[in-house]
Amino acid sequence: MKKHKTYINKPTHSIVYGHEVSVDLSPDISFEPSTVNDAELKSEAYNSGVRFIKPIMKEDGYVVSDLIMTFPQGLRMGDVFDRIPYGIVNKTITGLGATTLEIMSIKRNSIIVVPTKTLAYSKVKKANQENGDGYAMYIGSPIGEIKSTITINNVTSYIANKHIGDVQKFIVVADSLPMLINYLEKLKIDAYSDYFLMVDEIDTLQSDSSYRPRLEAVIDHYFKFDFDKRAVVSATMIPFSNPKFEKESSLRIEWEQQPKREIKVRCANYIEDAAINEINFLLESTSDKIIVAYNSLDGIFNIIEQLDIDKKQCGVLCSNRSAEKVELYKDIEDEEKA
Repeated sequence: MKKHKTYINKPTHSIVYGHEVSVDLSPDISFEPSTVNDAELKSEAYNSGVRFIKPIMKEDGYVVSDLIMTFPQGLRMGDVFDRIPYGIVNKTITGLGATTLEIMSIKRNSIIVVPTKTLAYSKVKKANQENGDGYAMYIGSPIGEIKSTITINNVTSYIANKHIGDVQKFIVVADSLPMLINYLEKLKIDAYSDYFLMVDEIDTLQSDSSYRPRLEAVIDHYFKFDFDKRAVVSATMIPFSNPKFEKESSLRIEWEQQPKREIKVRCANYIEDAAINEINFLLESTSDKIIVAYNSLDGIFNIIEQLDIDKKQCGVLCSNRSAEKVELYKDIEDEEKA
């Protein structure tokens, strides 16, 4: 099938820090990219109708490219790229599989930063189930069968057990990134050049940094990585407070039609009574899991107690600081961000 093309009326096409793409774009020349910020486009992506919309050239001491791509409805990032493009990746849609793409990519070693240890742990478990034990390594505080904090000996064993050509995939909680880099430095490994750093859900990391100062260290390390070996990713991108991000290349990904969700707003004087009524209605009309976001443990307990359901069917997501308060519930997920 014929690949999709776009026309760009720009004399040159440059990317971050003045590095030039190996294609000279004269006015009205047809440009057919095979890579986008070092991520190769799969032939299936072209055949599926992926379109490279436009680069927007902006200059502020550096020349930086802002790229926009559209995917056919339902296409995921792994259907389009062989790895995550570097720079700012604004995927605009949740569930596009960005983290999974970088974990499963065999093109390079990766350090993937996620907001919580529950997420990091589950990603490692899934990757190792699909690719074999020892494919990916969790870096963070104890969780599940990991009963002690990861040490440099654990990292050394993980790297030593890799065969030549095997990729290394570290899935790390934000607070533990400095520890991992320190371990790699002690092993005489240049993390900033030998690994690709992907910071997932960068919007969450920015929001949390006001009360988790150590998260600022993630960004400090981010800018030490080679410019083409780092990416920040989010579906709900917010403005960056760090001015260095203005000099990062960016890619915005959209589906041809943005997904819409029906949202019903209920006005109520008594929030918990309204929530109970709505949950009871859903219990009668669906067998799907019901998720309630409520930032009050007392309110959560009140709602659960008044529902006519087996309490063992309920789980409470909380931090370690509140674990004692939810001991009555068997399925407690610890979301301590450490």
